[in-house]
Amino acid sequence: EIHAAMLTNQRRGKRIKKAAAASVSPVARATTSEGINKQIRGMRRANMTYDAIAASLGMTKSNVWYRCRKMHLPR
Repeated sequence: EIHAAMLTNQRRGKRIKKAAAASVSPVARATTSEGINKQIRGMRRANMTYDAIAASLGMTKSNVWYRCRKMHLPR
């Protein structure tokens, strides 16, 4: 159980490093939920990955994925 958690954390760390290595420039995140959703929609239209969007907005990948799912955006 502990070993599985350690592997999961290592994989997550690698994903975060990979997203950061993609040289994503941070973007000023909107102050409202609607504004954040608008930013995410635009980034998905520009074919940015969930990792890249999360890194640029200072969010978690799961939060970006959840918002995309709620907005019915294609994968």
